[in-house]
Amino acid sequence: MNSLWKFLIAACVVFVAYHWAFGLKKLNSNAPIQLEYIEKIYGSPSTKNLPMIFVFHGTGTNEKDMLPIFQKLSLPLRVISFRGPINRGLGGYTWPKDPALYQSIAEAANELVHRYLTVGKPILFGFSAGGNVIYEVLSHQPDLYDAAFIISGPPGGAFNSPTFSSSESTLPLFIYHGTQDQVVPLINVKGFLKTLEGTHFKVQWYEFEGGHGFTPELYEKIKTDLAGLINQN
Repeated sequence: MNSLWKFLIAACVVFVAYHWAFGLKKLNSNAPIQLEYIEKIYGSPSTKNLPMIFVFHGTGTNEKDMLPIFQKLSLPLRVISFRGPINRGLGGYTWPKDPALYQSIAEAANELVHRYLTVGKPILFGFSAGGNVIYEVLSHQPDLYDAAFIISGPPGGAFNSPTFSSSESTLPLFIYHGTQDQVVPLINVKGFLKTLEGTHFKVQWYEFEGGHGFTPELYEKIKTDLAGLINQN
């Protein structure tokens, strides 16, 4: 019996330690939406003082969906991958169009750069609906972030609002879109570029041969751009 109790206690300790290290975590702040996230380090870095990247998944997936991208990129990064707060069932989540979400992400930026050793400010990285979240975030408080990467994201953001017009953020904004994207047509995003080019952002546009997803060509382009950004810091 003693051996059984020892085994059960040891198993509980391992379970708690595993979920503390690799499971979902929550913010400590009083943000209007209590976002959950997982934190992972990539690239076998020699230091814990790393660039931090906030990741926003597409509709119907979850916080784990985009992690293989960073495994493949193999760059020294601390990835904070958020789970969308709206549960769509079957393990899928999405994002509300709600200023409370954008404020909660701002709270996360302020909190997590102090919770973890971080080089600079968070970098934003989103695919599809997650890219749309980033447009909205940037139109509210762009000064909290060092750069943004948007892949196949639909247009969004109140870039004509008085709140944004007072910002002089020169944040690098990398936008990637497939020429055969049937979900978010290329022509819609190219029209939106005129709005973005009227901001102070350093917009870098890249079209790739493909649809609504990632291709080997796109992986290489993102790796080059992200590595260049990290080396500048």
